Amino acid sequence: MRKYDPFIQTLICYLFIVLFIYAAASKLMDFENFQIQLAQSPLLSAYAGFISYAVITVEIVIALLLCYKRWRLIGLYASFGLMIAFTVYIYLILNYSDFIPCSCGGILEKMGWKEHLIFNVVFVGLSIIAIMITRESVKRKLFLKLIVIGILSAGCVVILFLQSEAKMSKQNPFIRKYLKDIVIGKHSYKLKNNSHYFIGVTNNKLYLGNRFAPLYVTEIDLDNYQSRELIIKIDQDDFPFRTVKIFISSPHFFLVDGTVPVIFKGDIKTWEAKVLSTDPTLYFSKAVISSTDELFVRKQDFKTKQNILARYNLAPSVQQFTTTSIFGEATQGIFDTDGIPLFDLQQNKFLYVTRWV
Repeated sequence: MRKYDPFIQTLICYLFIVLFIYAAASKLMDFENFQIQLAQSPLLSAYAGFISYAVITVEIVIALLLCYKRWRLIGLYASFGLMIAFTVYIYLILNYSDFIPCSCGGILEKMGWKEHLIFNVVFVGLSIIAIMITRESVKRKLFLKLIVIGILSAGCVVILFLQSEAKMSKQNPFIRKYLKDIVIGKHSYKLKNNSHYFIGVTNNKLYLGNRFAPLYVTEIDLDNYQSRELIIKIDQDDFPFRTVKIFISSPHFFLVDGTVPVIFKGDIKTWEAKVLSTDPTLYFSKAVISSTDELFVRKQDFKTKQNILARYNLAPSVQQFTTTSIFGEATQGIFDTDGIPLFDLQQNKFLYVTRWV
């Protein structure tokens, strides 16, 4: 059987080369998503930036070492150490994590975490077989090296885990974690890009706006999930628009831009809109519309430079602002009162979600 040893070792090396190159390439092609997934890891959140670069670099370096016969043994030891680290990480995820995050991409993206663990254990075994074939020293010394490398690799992961937990608890670097499976999907519709935003639902149809194409609306039929593109026509287009946003309050829609004091109103049957108001005070940073055609906005007071909330009645006979403050006198600056305006259609109430308490 010894005559097949070189072939077996070479085959194992090729398997590791393919694994590491493919894994590194897939992470690089979607690097931003890879970093986000690491940031959501319950074990390594605090070191997501460093680890994202380190893992890819190590995978490429090991693959290069395995390509050259002179450095192949070092590459095999490194492969063993890296696979031990991955295996310990998955074991900690499965047994000591509050929740199990998404896979970090690569060849194992479609695998579950238990299958992922088995896959890693198999490759740990393959690396041991390839190292033993070299017979570079007596078995006692060889196993001693493997034990030392295994302990060091596992120890590094455990230390990172403990340090990350302490850092996230006491010195949080403002990394927000997203809880998994809060919402269970019933139907799905694949969007062509990530620039869409929700503008309303009416007559069992959902409407999406597009930040990059502000006059385009995507209509999705909730009965058959077919879509069509609609184009809004406005009677005056010489305004210096910057942040156009559309709201639907059936049977009408409104087009506003907080940097331009103008409101357009149109009918969802024709998708044609006319100027409703050019009130010179109609500047705001965020807005939401009610079911009674009232525009609630967050804007800045020109005198105090503080955030205030305002209500703008869109009825043609009224069209005026009513301002109020719900933040209290204890708040300072605009950061304390930063938030998102919302409108609850069921309770017919305006809500403002803020970080300040």
